[in-house]
Amino acid sequence: MSSSSRMIAGFCAGVLLLFLAGCGFRPTYGTHSAYPGVSEDMAAVHVLPIDNRDGQILHTALVTKLSPRGEPVKPVFVLSVALSVSETDAALQRDNSATRAFVTYRANYTLSQGNETIDTGVVSRTMSYDYLLEHYANLVAAEDIRRRATQNIADAIRSELAAYFTRRHQALDAGTGRRP
Repeated sequence: MSSSSRMIAGFCAGVLLLFLAGCGFRPTYGTHSAYPGVSEDMAAVHVLPIDNRDGQILHTALVTKLSPRGEPVKPVFVLSVALSVSETDAALQRDNSATRAFVTYRANYTLSQGNETIDTGVVSRTMSYDYLLEHYANLVAAEDIRRRATQNIADAIRSELAAYFTRRHQALDAGTGRRP
């Protein structure tokens, strides 16, 4: 790369950084967010155990994503998740054998504080994989779908909880004293 190309690339990167700094972008949570308490709230969420193997994987992902230091010692909030998984065969051949599977993961979650439900939601993801001639390859593909879907659902639930806690802090800062 020539020196003039580097200068142009550097200039463009600088302009982009100035644009982002001026647009008021702030992360939803973390040390530089508009509401640093959101990270603390998320770290104070106890995730209840979730049934079956997919639920165990989702539980571990949620604990890791909400509070990277592990389960809170003194939880303030409790997250309950009901996970359902359904698989549908697709791409049928003339002999009615399927060549593709669609797997739908649906998670209904409830966030509570004490005896009060403060937030609820549903996250759904559909993923697919091709059936292969090798049985082991099908098992590996199904396991990969399980891992990716549960991580994706955990990310979505974390984002929705962060949005809830942000609204909660905005309402408290506005002086209304009410919860969203």
